[in-house]
Amino acid sequence: MSSGYEVFVSYAPEDDCWVQTFVRRLRDEGLRVAYDRLVGGPDDPVRHSLEQTILATAASIVVCSRASAASPWVHEEYGVLMRRAAEDGRAFVPVGIEDIAPPGFLTGTPLLDFGIDDYDALINLLVSALRR
Repeated sequence: MSSGYEVFVSYAPEDDCWVQTFVRRLRDEGLRVAYDRLVGGPDDPVRHSLEQTILATAASIVVCSRASAASPWVHEEYGVLMRRAAEDGRAFVPVGIEDIAPPGFLTGTPLLDFGIDDYDALINLLVSALRR
């Protein structure tokens, strides 16, 4: 099953502005990125389309913020993404966008912290990791 995307980005709607810039940067680096604004069509229920895209992408990113920590939707996507990572060995990268501790569902998982670290260097590191 191929979605035409390499990476799926899960995030809370409150972080949309940050995610738009982030996705643009990943695309500038040549990655084919999917997220909820791009997935689905007029006849596809969003939930089904998102699930199919998640299952078809080689890697996933969860954007961690106060909003995503409180979002049931992000928690649900996180469960699917982690299961895929554990069962299929697919890449899973949590990225932080605020200076917060990782949300409870990511306890013990290291974050790429875009909230306090060098943005350009982290983009390069992330792109390199996703291309492996």
